[in-house]
Amino acid sequence: MGLKSVPIYGSLYPEPPFLYYGTRLLMVLYKVKRESIPSDVLHENFEIRKRPLIMMFLTEYPESTIGQYYEAATFIEVKHTGKSGKTQGLYCNSMYVDSDIALTAGREIWGFPKKMAKMTLVEEGKKVIGTLKRKNIELIKATINLEEEIKNLPLPDVPILTIRQFFEPGGGSYSLRQVQAIDMELEPKKIMKGDIKVEFPEKSDDDPIHFLKPESIFGGFYMKLSKGVLPYGRVL
Repeated sequence: MGLKSVPIYGSLYPEPPFLYYGTRLLMVLYKVKRESIPSDVLHENFEIRKRPLIMMFLTEYPESTIGQYYEAATFIEVKHTGKSGKTQGLYCNSMYVDSDIALTAGREIWGFPKKMAKMTLVEEGKKVIGTLKRKNIELIKATINLEEEIKNLPLPDVPILTIRQFFEPGGGSYSLRQVQAIDMELEPKKIMKGDIKVEFPEKSDDDPIHFLKPESIFGGFYMKLSKGVLPYGRVL
């Protein structure tokens, strides 16, 4: 008998792995200065280099285990030190979706810091434009002019890292607080590279991600995936 999510009768989501087909993904890789990242953004066991890599994406999942939805996220290159030793990874400091199933499953199972928002991902000939808005505030706008097809995405072979935590009933502490590593699987169908512009048009106290404004951009990419797999994570 499989595990059930709440509510136990009419569960909101199934057990992982979650499968994704036909994903469209606009991604940018860039660097920022360490001092631009507030210290309380990171877990106490995270370290960052002087100019950490940042990954940001806006994506549409047209078909998945939990249905169709849009997502946007930012990740910071970190090193985690814990009981299992040192682990390099990309820490997910912000994530946005437009599906209650994706939001709840992502937070409860993996600790993805998901919030509800509105995303768009529009193709205009050789141009692709992605936007993220929450509470009528435009947080991110990315525009890529597609130039050439490439075979491989220049991403570091490291897991995604998250902080999964829940309040203790009655308050005062956490009933659960753990760092997870998630090894996602992506099968690209086509990867395009191009000149990309990334903007953080408006600041928001509720969504403080503007500090991740690029210092230097490494590359912009637009991908279409044949398949993606989101498995259970592992505790570090």
